[in-house]
Amino acid sequence: MIAVVVCDHGLVMDTDITRKTQEMKKLQALSDETGEKKDYISQLDWKSARTVFEIRTNMIKVACNYGKQENNTCIVCGEQDTTEHIFLCEGNQSDTLTPEVYQQLIQKGGPSTERMKLQQIACDIQQVIKDRKQLQEIISRTG
Repeated sequence: MIAVVVCDHGLVMDTDITRKTQEMKKLQALSDETGEKKDYISQLDWKSARTVFEIRTNMIKVACNYGKQENNTCIVCGEQDTTEHIFLCEGNQSDTLTPEVYQQLIQKGGPSTERMKLQQIACDIQQVIKDRKQLQEIISRTG
């Protein structure tokens, strides 16, 4: 049986789907207990919201997040390359990527940082990933 609820803003929600969504860990990063989108999803542009989602769900493109890799060390410093490491790596050129920022991004309710700062954090993360990929390509070419 499907239960349907009409929300204050006129949207119809299937409560069974909302409940099942809340049981799925990665989907919890997208919506709150009522099934509404987390603020960061609607506040940020698509690319930035996706980056924050990837951080919150350990899906950002680092070796440790994608199964067993031959080498799961950071190309910059040699430490184990995890989502959290992006915020800890001494090789980062960004002042915005700190352990405190990481904790704030992954907190249960979602990031509460103001939109412009969150946008900058997402851009900095994207730049770190891009820089690492370019460094890896240079190393691969030169041996």
